[in-house]
Amino acid sequence: MIALAVVRAFLATQPALTQVCGQRMYAGSNLPSSYRPEQGEALLFSVRGGQLHYSEMVKEPSVQFVCWAPDDVRAMHMAEEVLYRVLNGAQTATIASARQDGQPQGPFRDPTTNWTFALVFYDIKLKVRDRAASQGL
Repeated sequence: MIALAVVRAFLATQPALTQVCGQRMYAGSNLPSSYRPEQGEALLFSVRGGQLHYSEMVKEPSVQFVCWAPDDVRAMHMAEEVLYRVLNGAQTATIASARQDGQPQGPFRDPTTNWTFALVFYDIKLKVRDRAASQGL
């Protein structure tokens, strides 16, 4: 999926985020089975929908970020502050713009594992170079 690959590549270059969660940034709907909160914060993200752009030269996915952490404060810190500094207003060769969609939500507890997480959503406009690349997110 183009959107997840672009977002992952961008996030991996952001020191403010890598200082918090290292390489524990995962695209998809599930954390790896080896992850435990004691290892530190982790970021899980997936496309939850988005807009179709008339030009087919821009993809506009809405991306959900799940911020996992050992405790409530660290989960909310990642959702409210770290991701905001890194993503809100971001512009690169492949990202036209990124804007937070609403306020971060949480902290929550996963009912199965009792692990702490917070949610935040971003609308991200991605530049698509050609029609063939614009065929899927």
